[in-house]
Amino acid sequence: MNPLYDDLPLLSQGDELGPSIRLLRLRGTAPQVTNKLEVFLLQKCPKYKALSYCWGDAADTLPLRVQCNDLDFTLDITRNLHSALEHLQFEYPDQLLWIDAICINQQDKTEREHQVAIMRDIYSRAEEVLIWLGLSIVYGNAHLAFSACEKFVSLWRPYVHYLASRGMKDHNRIANVAVDMALRSRPFTGAESDALIEILRQPHWSRLWIIQEMCVPKAVRIHEGRQSISWDDFKLVLVMMERCMPWVQCILDSNFRALLELRRCYHEEDPATRPQLPELLALFRWSRATNKLDKIYGLLGLAPSHERDLVKIEYNTLPSKCYTRVMFALLQQRRDLSLLMDCKVPSFVCRQPLLPSWVPDWSYDASNLPSTRLGLSEGNRYHAHSVTHKGIYQGYQASGSSEYPMPRIRDDGNGVVLILHGMVAAEAIIQVAPAIGLHHQLLHVVKHRGLSVPVSPFASEESTNIHGIRFIWRVLTTTSISSFLMPRWNCYRRGAALDVLLASARLAQFPGTYLGEEKDILRVLFITMMKGPRGHEFIQDRVKDFHSHDVTQEITNQFRNVQNSLRWNVLLRLTPLFPPVHHFLLGLSYDHHRGMFHLSGYVIGLLHLIIIRFGDYILIPQSILIPLMIYGLYMSARPIFVPVQPNRIDLVISAVLDYRLARIDEGRLALVPHNAQAGDRIALLKGGKCPFIVRSQGIQWILIGDSYVYGMMEGEKWQEEGCQEMEFV
Repeated sequence: MNPLYDDLPLLSQGDELGPSIRLLRLRGTAPQVTNKLEVFLLQKCPKYKALSYCWGDAADTLPLRVQCNDLDFTLDITRNLHSALEHLQFEYPDQLLWIDAICINQQDKTEREHQVAIMRDIYSRAEEVLIWLGLSIVYGNAHLAFSACEKFVSLWRPYVHYLASRGMKDHNRIANVAVDMALRSRPFTGAESDALIEILRQPHWSRLWIIQEMCVPKAVRIHEGRQSISWDDFKLVLVMMERCMPWVQCILDSNFRALLELRRCYHEEDPATRPQLPELLALFRWSRATNKLDKIYGLLGLAPSHERDLVKIEYNTLPSKCYTRVMFALLQQRRDLSLLMDCKVPSFVCRQPLLPSWVPDWSYDASNLPSTRLGLSEGNRYHAHSVTHKGIYQGYQASGSSEYPMPRIRDDGNGVVLILHGMVAAEAIIQVAPAIGLHHQLLHVVKHRGLSVPVSPFASEESTNIHGIRFIWRVLTTTSISSFLMPRWNCYRRGAALDVLLASARLAQFPGTYLGEEKDILRVLFITMMKGPRGHEFIQDRVKDFHSHDVTQEITNQFRNVQNSLRWNVLLRLTPLFPPVHHFLLGLSYDHHRGMFHLSGYVIGLLHLIIIRFGDYILIPQSILIPLMIYGLYMSARPIFVPVQPNRIDLVISAVLDYRLARIDEGRLALVPHNAQAGDRIALLKGGKCPFIVRSQGIQWILIGDSYVYGMMEGEKWQEEGCQEMEFV
């Protein structure tokens, strides 16, 4: 243990004077002056700033001289932190700075627990939080990106004031119109846009602690090397990117996207609308933390005070014990079984062996996602998935009007057992179809270069031949292997997903399927896969420019057309023994369902894909676009080819990620988790909105996950007299 901290003891939170913190005073540019560490009462602290940064490799350290009580000490700090202090001491000489790795004795677990408990107060009292992104590969262009951002903001703000003075009251419309007007001055070049996108891709944004570090403080400033920009200015650039470069959202970390919304909640809205701890755990469950206990402790500062009191911070416990204790406390406090929906894990993740089945595994994060291959990635499709399906289930009453009783736990020697009240339906799963996995989702290019200059979607006066020639030249000179492979690889993936849907349709069309009030088996199939009418409403609300009077029927009709066209495809009948070829041909038929594949149609389809994909922010001159469209219309009129059209079946493939169709007794269809299997049972728990899939283990049960069972979501099978205690291990 470093003797430095022995000379600077801290007061705990229970002390009558209140807690205290250490602050580091930067030495500035004078080489003979040493950084000085001092102790202050938190309630009477002078003005200070807090540093937000990535620790980096804990084994890669450099020495830092620190003065305490007129004595010099040496601390080993990570290379990234050392680099941050070297740069910040020039900009903030003699500044008091709070840095967790220096101001907290990391070897003293008791001190860490006390300091983590007051972390919210530390950041909220800070004059400003400095986000250090490090010296990235775009360090040489960071000044270009930040200067372009500041130029755009200086152009954007006057337009906002002008539009507001003209009587425009809709804030979103004002922001969008001001973006269009500001972009007319072309504030971004290709190099600046690429550098900006690289800044957004920095690993710092995936950290769990950054959530509290950004949402609580009054002001935030982003630093990369010697360049910096205020968060308020940077946020306006993000508004522009969301409107004019929507494809950039695919490459942003899910943590970053959720962070934008959360900071707005903490600074602009009623405190009652802020998410509580269960919502925070689901929203930021893919955030990265070196210590898996911080997946809980790092979010406590954002939770309401009554939930912070539920969790005792202890760094000498196992993550499985911590997660179990927190989950049971939340079940008791919230009295809401929707928390059990977070227990299902993705198909490529293994749960902790010591964790009960009724406890969510918060230990995995974005590092567990499949790695990028050949510059292509699926991204994180799970970000809003848990939030969405919880919202869908809120409209159902699978357990009727029963009330959720207080849960109990007991330790049977092999683990903690949760005791709930419910009933096991007579029906059991008798057959399952393949599951839709992450490997069925479409890929995107990880690094776009040369196509990233933002252009207003409505700046039609900017459409010139010169711009079109530049665009074509940039496409030709920046085409990468990943850009060339993406359409073909996605064609294969789309075919593999279609193969799963076809297998699900065969399972649904088995004689004796329960149809209820419906007459069309395929319609019942897609009602089940979309979790009923509520699932369709969520799609209507969340998918941009998607409106349909009957989305279920639209999906059913499209799928039936694909089914009919495949019957005439001779090639598909010859390739089932060669799955890769079979899936690729299925993917071609999915987009061009005339039963056969034609090279000329595929070429025109790719050209149309380019126009549709980049048409929102890249302008193509009419001298090129009109002949291309005429030729495309001519090819479309021929029976050998149908141009690519938006396909509603894509929504199904995305919505049922890590779920599979199952057939249960009585012929009912159900959407069940990917790890459900024949023999599993359907459980209805008191106070539950949806049925749960459970697996027998003697007289106890293993929780598999939530499910949607057609004809069982409104309490049709609920029997109060059949309820009894159920033990979950």
